[in-house]
Amino acid sequence: MNMKFKKYVIRAIAATIIGGGASGTALVFASSKDKPVEQQELSEKQESAALEKKAKLTEAESKKIALEKVPGTVKEVELEDEDGTVVYSVNVQAKDGSKQEVKIDAQTGKVLKVESDDEEGNGKEENDDQDQAALAKKAKLTEAESKKIALEKVPGTVKEVELEDEDGTVVYSVDVQAKDGSKQEVKIDAQTGKVLKVESDDEEENGKEENDDQDQVALAKKAKLTEAESKKIALEKVPGTVKDVELEVEDGTVVYGVEVQAKDGSKQDVKIDAKTGEILKVDMDDEDSNENDDE
Repeated sequence: MNMKFKKYVIRAIAATIIGGGASGTALVFASSKDKPVEQQELSEKQESAALEKKAKLTEAESKKIALEKVPGTVKEVELEDEDGTVVYSVNVQAKDGSKQEVKIDAQTGKVLKVESDDEEGNGKEENDDQDQAALAKKAKLTEAESKKIALEKVPGTVKEVELEDEDGTVVYSVDVQAKDGSKQEVKIDAQTGKVLKVESDDEEENGKEENDDQDQVALAKKAKLTEAESKKIALEKVPGTVKDVELEVEDGTVVYGVEVQAKDGSKQDVKIDAKTGEILKVDMDDEDSNENDDE
């Protein structure tokens, strides 16, 4: 900054202070943190006023529509702009205690969607005619019946049961801790009682899902080799110390994945056919590369 510019700034500030008095001082020396807050509040008021001009429905009418959709108590109403459409966002505490957010077109009065606040964090949305009350009405099976079906599929202990909507089908999602310690999620059609799928929660994070007939119990039944035999075969291939053994499905084949710390310190993953005992491949964990069986 040159001297001429400095002098100009000083004169400008002095003129503002003299001309505006105390208010001028406050204006000039107001914290830079305060200004954005004031501007934000002003902007919100202006935006709210603009939305109110576009809305054809009153707030009272939006409440009435929301309560017809979700009986309960209105907790909050806000006007919002969603992709160019002015909507009323009405938060309702439903009679079953759940919190629902009803989105209503502020011009037509059409209910656009109903979201459960409890599920919103998980990215799940309910359609207008598929809120929690509607799901319960559509289910022909009771919760107790869903538990029984799940335990017939995966013997163990039921940890949690939820009603869900999956592509228009109402299903019971039953979380079971199986007898082998694994966590399984059994999806059951809430109308027919049919088991739709069984997912292993332990594998879900890796994007792997088991088919209905390939849960942990089924894998153990399909394996002809014992775990001890798989360890012996792996150590014959890679001398060292076994660190971990798991039964897995790879391309439809049940295999033992035996992790061995070799004598040279490297970690090797030996894949063995659980029926024939054939070594399918050896992976080096450190380099994430495959070795041929002959190497």
